[in-house]
Amino acid sequence: MSDVRNEEEERLERQTDEGAQELRSPRRTREVVIAGEGMWPEDDLGETMIINMGPQHPSTHGVLRLMMELDGEDVLRIKPVVGYLHTGMEKTGEELTYVQGTTNVTRMDYASNFANELVYSLAVERLLDIEVPDLEAGVRDYDDLLSENPIWRERTVGVGIITTEECLRLSITGPILRSTGFAWDLRKAQPNLPYDEVDFDVVYTANGDVFDRYRIRLWEILESAKIVRQCVGRMPPGDFRIQDKKVTPPPRARIDESMEALIHHFKLFTEGFKVPSGETYVAVESPRGEIGCYMVSDGSGKPVRCHIRGPSFYNLQAIQPMGGESLVADAVAIVSSIDPIMGEVDR
Repeated sequence: MSDVRNEEEERLERQTDEGAQELRSPRRTREVVIAGEGMWPEDDLGETMIINMGPQHPSTHGVLRLMMELDGEDVLRIKPVVGYLHTGMEKTGEELTYVQGTTNVTRMDYASNFANELVYSLAVERLLDIEVPDLEAGVRDYDDLLSENPIWRERTVGVGIITTEECLRLSITGPILRSTGFAWDLRKAQPNLPYDEVDFDVVYTANGDVFDRYRIRLWEILESAKIVRQCVGRMPPGDFRIQDKKVTPPPRARIDESMEALIHHFKLFTEGFKVPSGETYVAVESPRGEIGCYMVSDGSGKPVRCHIRGPSFYNLQAIQPMGGESLVADAVAIVSSIDPIMGEVDR
C-alpha cells in the first residue's frame, strides 16, 4: 500500500504546482493524506489531510479556492489560491481611451463600483492637472437582532483573530485593520474630495475577530448616511462638469445645432482626449480598504500602464493568520468577514 501511496503523491506533484508546494516539506515530519481518495486504511489518528474548499463560491463574489491542512476538524494551515477568473482588466484598460476606462474598472469590484471609478478618475485628473467642481433606522434593527444573539456571538466572537502587526506586515487595510484597534482611514489620513469638510467618525474596535469586523461594517453604514446628509445639504448650484472643451463633450442641445459640436462630440468618444506624459498614483478609501490607481501616460489618448491596487487581493492574505488555528466550520465565517471581491483580485 505504501507504494501506491507514493505513486499517488508523485502523480499530484507532477500535475499541480499547488499540490507540489503542499506535499514537499523540508523535514517531512508528518505524513500527508491526499483528499479525494478517502482515508488510507493504515492511517492513524495523528495524520493530517489536505482538502480543497472550492474552487467555487464559498461565501464570496467570484471563484476562490482554499487549500486547508486539517487535523480532524482543526485547521492547521490554510492558503488561498486565486487566478480562476482571468479577467485581464488592467491590460484591457491600456487598450481603452481614458473616457472608456471608467466602465472597465467598474467591473473589478462591482459591489463598490463608485470607489473604482473615483480612483481611476482622480488619477486621470491629476495627470491632466485639472480640478472638477465640488458637486459630485434599519441598521439598528440588524444590530439588535444579531449583536446580542447568543448563537451569532458564539460563531463570531473570538473567531478569525488577526493583530495590528499582522495586518501592517501584510499591507491589509480597511475594516480588517480597523478591527484590530488601528484607526486608519484614508478619508481622514489623506483626505480627497470634500471629506475634510464633513463630520464623520472612523469606526474601529480592538479585538480583530469576525464579530468586530461585522460591527464595523454595520456602523459604517450610519457614518455613510451622515456624510450623505451633509453633502446633500451643502450641494452647490451650477454645472457638475468642468468647462474645459478638451475633456468635456458639448451639451446635447448644441449637437443638434452645430456641426463643430457634433464633430467634437464624435472625436471625444471615439479617439478620446490626450493626457500629458507623466505618471501618478492615487489612493482612496473603499469599503474594503485602500484602493489605488497607478497610471502612466505617454501623451496619447490611452494609458501606457494602468495598475489597480485592489484591497481584496491584499486582504486575502489574512486567511492564514485568521484561520490557521480555527475549525473547518469557521472557514466560511472567516472568508465572509474578509469580504473579498474576486473580480478585484484576478484583474
